[in-house]
Amino acid sequence: MVRRIFTNVLTAKKCDGYVPYQELESLATIHNMLHEPKGYAHELHRYALSVSRTVAFGKRVTSSSSQFATDIREVMENFSKAMTPGKYLFEAVPMLRKLPRFAQPWLKELEKFKNLELSFALTCYRDAVRQAELHPDRPCMAREVKAEMEKAQEEDEVQASSTCMEILGAGSETTASALHFTILALATHPEVVEKAHQELDRVIGQDRFPTWADEPNLPYIRAIIKENQRWRSISPMSKSGGAEYRYVHDADQEKGFPHYTSKDDVYNGYYIPKNCVVRVNHWYSNPEKFDPDRFIDHTQSAAASANAVDASGRDHFSYGGGKRICPGIHLAERSLFMMTSRMLQTFKFGRPLDPKSGTPRELTVDDVGVSTSLIMTPGSDFDVSFEARSEKIGQLLEREWLEKVAHQDLDDHPQADCFTPPADFSESAASLDGQQEAAQGPSPSSELFTSGSSLLPLTFTGLDGEGPPNYHAPAGLEQNEDNLFLNFGGLSPDWIFSIFDPCSHLDTFSFPADCEILDEPTLPLTAQNSSPNAQEPPVKYSAGQGPHLDNWLLSTAGTNDTQSLVIPQLGGNGDKSLRYGSHFQMPKVVEAQRSQLLDSAQAILERPLWKAVSLANFPSKAKLDHCIDLFFVHFRPPISFIHRPTLNPTTISEVLLLSIVAIGARFSSMPGARIFANSIAELNRRILLVMNEQDPSHRHSEDYLTAQLLQAMHGRASGHRILFGHSRDLRSTLVRHAREAGLFQEPKPRQNAPDDCSATTESRWLDWVATERHRRLGWAIYDLDATVGILHNERPAFSIGDIALSLPDEDACWEAPTAHSWIALRPWQPSHENRIEFRKAARECFYPSSADNLELSDDQHLHIITVTLCRFLWSMKELQGSPLMDAVPEDWPLVNHKRTLLNKLDQFLTCPEAAKANKDDGVLRRIVERLLIIHLCHLFGAGDLMDWLLPLLRAGGQHKESRARMSNWGREDGVRLRQVAYHSAQILALSRSFPFNSPCESFYAFYAGGALWCATVLLGESEPGIGTEACDDEDDSQKFTVLQLDAFHPLEGDDYSKLHHWLCEGGQARVGLFGVPRLGSKDSHVQVLQEALRILQNMRIWELSKAFSEFIRKLITAESGVKK
Repeated sequence: MVRRIFTNVLTAKKCDGYVPYQELESLATIHNMLHEPKGYAHELHRYALSVSRTVAFGKRVTSSSSQFATDIREVMENFSKAMTPGKYLFEAVPMLRKLPRFAQPWLKELEKFKNLELSFALTCYRDAVRQAELHPDRPCMAREVKAEMEKAQEEDEVQASSTCMEILGAGSETTASALHFTILALATHPEVVEKAHQELDRVIGQDRFPTWADEPNLPYIRAIIKENQRWRSISPMSKSGGAEYRYVHDADQEKGFPHYTSKDDVYNGYYIPKNCVVRVNHWYSNPEKFDPDRFIDHTQSAAASANAVDASGRDHFSYGGGKRICPGIHLAERSLFMMTSRMLQTFKFGRPLDPKSGTPRELTVDDVGVSTSLIMTPGSDFDVSFEARSEKIGQLLEREWLEKVAHQDLDDHPQADCFTPPADFSESAASLDGQQEAAQGPSPSSELFTSGSSLLPLTFTGLDGEGPPNYHAPAGLEQNEDNLFLNFGGLSPDWIFSIFDPCSHLDTFSFPADCEILDEPTLPLTAQNSSPNAQEPPVKYSAGQGPHLDNWLLSTAGTNDTQSLVIPQLGGNGDKSLRYGSHFQMPKVVEAQRSQLLDSAQAILERPLWKAVSLANFPSKAKLDHCIDLFFVHFRPPISFIHRPTLNPTTISEVLLLSIVAIGARFSSMPGARIFANSIAELNRRILLVMNEQDPSHRHSEDYLTAQLLQAMHGRASGHRILFGHSRDLRSTLVRHAREAGLFQEPKPRQNAPDDCSATTESRWLDWVATERHRRLGWAIYDLDATVGILHNERPAFSIGDIALSLPDEDACWEAPTAHSWIALRPWQPSHENRIEFRKAARECFYPSSADNLELSDDQHLHIITVTLCRFLWSMKELQGSPLMDAVPEDWPLVNHKRTLLNKLDQFLTCPEAAKANKDDGVLRRIVERLLIIHLCHLFGAGDLMDWLLPLLRAGGQHKESRARMSNWGREDGVRLRQVAYHSAQILALSRSFPFNSPCESFYAFYAGGALWCATVLLGESEPGIGTEACDDEDDSQKFTVLQLDAFHPLEGDDYSKLHHWLCEGGQARVGLFGVPRLGSKDSHVQVLQEALRILQNMRIWELSKAFSEFIRKLITAESGVKK
């Protein structure tokens, strides 16, 4: 709870709210430094302490000699004494702690320190809670701690007060010491001060002080702050152990000091024994030289830098790293920037004059030195001359101080104990407006800090004094990105689950590069604020309130959707009220035009919407039964949502029955089956539209939604123009209707649901079926919408924040033919237990947790996670093509985020040949569907490939702009080009070898054929070594690696290793696939199209393949002409 409270109170967004208090405190501090330069060190401590106290207790510190400052100074001195290494004998001889109390004289002193701190903390906490009620607008961590504890029913004043004191103890001394070293660096490096003044004059001028919103535009000021934290790391020995390693001892995990491992482990080739501290080397070239230019190109904040994939790219390690990184990093960065930038805006930083000679006294870094105990501080006091660097700046400071600070420092001011920000202060003045700190990122994986490129060798120190075995890191040690989930976005993007959404939202995914480093969630993901960058899904706040009503602002009382439409009278019987004329001189409506309006309206309303439908050839009941039977035999969507064992054609609605018959007819061998299927689907489409118009309540019924879903799936692949267009329109309508019906919420137990203890097996089964059918229907609609991105290159209509469903139960239970066969599969498990939450399952992909004990092995669950990642990938592709990207910083890591998603998708790849031998057809079907989605995701993740490829295919390869972009795209990245060729070849191979007549198969084959044609053309144009080698057939084939792009190699085998090497490195290789002996040869681009055409022609159930085939033929004709 302590960690969660910290991260909730100290997120970047929360810290933006503290900026106005930091601005006022910095004005007060700089004014005092100018007028009382001798006491600047005390003033720095007052500033840091006042900011910390404002955040923690809602009160400021007005003077370094105040009672509060004196008391906290004593508490911190005691703490520093107690934590000084080697102070107490039992540290060297631990067994002394087992002596009787009278034989441990140090306990008396330690208990004195403890009691003093506890008494002080309780006094501050209780006072803050009382004041929070009087001043609810002030920041006050104590108020939030109390509320959290009351919510968790774990009220503990001692724990609460200690939690609040952590901000004062950890934040004030470190910030003050960092600022003290900043002044030392500036006073001894006048050339740095001069460059900073030039940047400030250029960007800010001398008419105002810098604000936090100016930070992105002041790179040299940022570099000074980073260099100072590198140059004099305040707590250099705490960047170790639990911060970087997975096993953290519970007793030490929150203290910011080295942590030790709780058990033996082997990690990335290292043997790490129990009771061992892992330290991170944070060394730099020319370490004693203060040189801000080393960070001049480092545009990220310290928070974003700590989340870097390669730890060697980090700026510094002053805040630690990993899970236990300093939670106050955002508050500290704002405090340091506010003071550093404003001191540089104000002062010259001259050396003090010798009182006898009147000449400047010598001041060197070596003379001052350093002192290390709990934290690093300057070794001795030193004086500095603080003079305003210009008369204009001096006047600015006095004016700002008088307007904003002076009147609030008076004792008779109503809120003298806490600053009141100006009324005109806006959030834009505090935030970076989305440029740098707009989104919160997850904690970096521990693997980030064991990169072989930056942190070798590591130093291992055993707590027992014995060194571990000398295990060297393996050559080529690389960071494992599989455990990362970089912040998208999205901020969700829909931002995950908000651990993810994601990326909450990618609508979260558009996280700027400056991802925030915060702790991982420690509570269940269903709890509010379980992660600092996660938020509850919107559906939570509508749960339990019935269907979601989009028109909730509109009164529906007294209305009847089916009543006759009567045009009411407008005004009276005459037009006398209009005798004053018109505002504008326009032609008037004539009576003939009015009559035409009436006639047109009457004719349109009386004319039938459709021509008469002939039902003379409607099939017999035997043929209807035949179609229903074929439906369940052959139509197997990834998520089954119609329960065959309990389906009764005599009791379901007509629209659902017609939907089933239409799809089932497609698999019939009877003559005219395809035309019949489309006709029945068109008939059903009309019936659904009429039902919705006549009685809108139908749209929320389960049968109606199920029929709509089947219509959408059928129309998508039917090859019928009207049905295809209707399926695209129906998708967004279906999502809206399902949301209104509450279909994306977890089903609630029925009021008359049988109790598991007393109910019969039959009643329990039927109750479970009803609930599971609801759940599966929601997931099937989600699947239809989520895949629209890669099938139609369109934005999904569904927001992942609307999902509150658990994952479906296993297929074996769903397909159990009777209640007793169902109960036999789960005799020990009540029907409502052991549900897997979607958000937990999604998070498990990136942060596996032994506490959750989740194992994603069910292919349905893997399919849902796959399409979710696919949906996020498309959202980031959309963001890259938006006008916003022309205005944001160039270092937004969208490409890295896409690569992270693709890497995670690749973890779900498997060899289909192996699955064929070990799985039944139902499981194999899902595996193949998942592989097709993953490979197609790689095409959509290959830059803007799918944005220009589809227009190019539609134009038969003759679209001028797309063709030009195609050539440029191929030259941009050879690795990307080869990977597109590989994933396209894999899709074609899957479509050829494992056809299951699913509705979407033709999409995959068509897109893959087009992408592989493009890649083949570009490989043929590329230089040797980038693509395939242009070698004579008579050459010795042993000189070249022979690769088959469409072969299904086991991912651990040598063949796949060779292929992977070529994909990443290129080189001499003879690459081919089925029907294309040599990719990149002069005929290969036509051979690829011919092979894609053969595959499409073999897809005979869903007629969309015929339409795709026509486009491929058109392209073959055009390309053959080009060849000649």
